[in-house]
Amino acid sequence: VVGIGNSLFEPLLSDGLIEQVERSKRAVGIFGTQYRSAIQPDRIGRLIDGLDCWFARYREDINLHGDGRPNVVHLGDWLIEAFPMTRWRDDRSLKVDRAILKDLPLDRIIQRIQSYRFVDSERLHPLLCALTSTDAVSYVEQRETGGGIPSGKFRSMLMGVFGKDFPEGRRFDVDREAVHRYKLLVRNNLEKMQRYLRGLCSS
Repeated sequence: VVGIGNSLFEPLLSDGLIEQVERSKRAVGIFGTQYRSAIQPDRIGRLIDGLDCWFARYREDINLHGDGRPNVVHLGDWLIEAFPMTRWRDDRSLKVDRAILKDLPLDRIIQRIQSYRFVDSERLHPLLCALTSTDAVSYVEQRETGGGIPSGKFRSMLMGVFGKDFPEGRRFDVDREAVHRYKLLVRNNLEKMQRYLRGLCSS
């Protein structure tokens, strides 16, 4: 299994990874992509072609790298299943930086993020968590490979949930109905993936 729902980028697309997938009797990908301008099309194409199925994190991944391949399926960001739809309790704002509240266990982090009315996040999954509870959010794109190139993950996630992008650094109101629809979509896709994996393991 390649990935756990995370996003791959060029340094991870090594010869060793691609060759391991190509040698495997069965191989499944559960990942998205980021810093896409640096990804070599032939390398990502080889990786995808070597998979029995690629469960793509975002539709943008499919649009950019799927290329009509029959083994490509949309999954969505399955971590949203960890975040229940709820409502904020604290009429203040929370800024989530790169430390991601590391002093707390995951359930407490989720609880804390979901308690605030406004959340401004530098990390992707705290923002995804906040969408299930807050009135408004903002984000700052990750640029961690040098050269100021954005990861593209925030755009892909927002396009997946809302069908449109929002400018970074500016708060926007959260459409709770859209978030709820996205949660249902991902849940249905997860069930399909589970059925597929059970079938693949028994074949």
